Amino acid sequence: EPTVVVRVPESPTREDARDALRLLKDLVNDFPFPSDAHRSAWVAALLSVLARPAIDGPVPLTLVDANERGSGKSLLCDVIGVILSGRRLPRRTAPDEPAEWRKAMLAIAIAADPVILIDNVTRTLRSDALDTVLTGTEYRERALGRNKEVVAEVRTVFLATSNNATLSTDLVRRSIHVRLEAGEDPARRTGFRHPDLLGHVRDDRALYLAAALTVLRAHVVAGRPIVPLRPMGSYDAWSSVVRAAIVWAGWPDPADTQDGLRDSSEPERDDLEAV
Repeated sequence: EPTVVVRVPESPTREDARDALRLLKDLVNDFPFPSDAHRSAWVAALLSVLARPAIDGPVPLTLVDANERGSGKSLLCDVIGVILSGRRLPRRTAPDEPAEWRKAMLAIAIAADPVILIDNVTRTLRSDALDTVLTGTEYRERALGRNKEVVAEVRTVFLATSNNATLSTDLVRRSIHVRLEAGEDPARRTGFRHPDLLGHVRDDRALYLAAALTVLRAHVVAGRPIVPLRPMGSYDAWSSVVRAAIVWAGWPDPADTQDGLRDSSEPERDDLEAV
């Protein structure tokens, strides 16, 4: 049910999209992104949930990680949640065993949550079930206590947080990366533009929601012009809706952040290169 009134221009221009992105940039200006591409990846996560019904295919995982605890990873994710729904994002922990991952993915698919945060991953993020969900639009698994398989459509957008995360090599190509690099003891920082950031977002939620929708709509109104994008495997549909809108408006490609993930992926990659 509607919880806020949002006004989006009928025919927004590219300049309107750029103004909207500047507004979103100012909102998260206090977060220590090491590059503009990582900020683009955060915007892509927000737009992915809004544009999900228009994406005929899977959506990549957004990994939000930092070099230190207290850098604001979960807060940055909750900003997305408050813009979208007025509430913090629903959280799950990363399961320990493959069987638990399969149960979790089935439960998420059945619940049909628009977005899920796998919070505070403390070890290598690796899961065949998650790999499957991130490259498909249906998930098939035997229901607990039953012999019958359940098939559920997967429309959920996944985010994960960690400190100095390590991903399996399979997950690297299924992810984009939001990195935060704060100085020593980031939890003690002061002087923020919005000390109560989530309260500020709740008060002006319609403004930020309209900004995100304006970026998407401006690209569509312009005829969804083709922009040069690096190939990204299973995510052509997502790229044409979300990545293209961001790059068309003049921001870096969110997929550029995969390079850092690839460089820091688990030792398995080094072993394969040696072979």
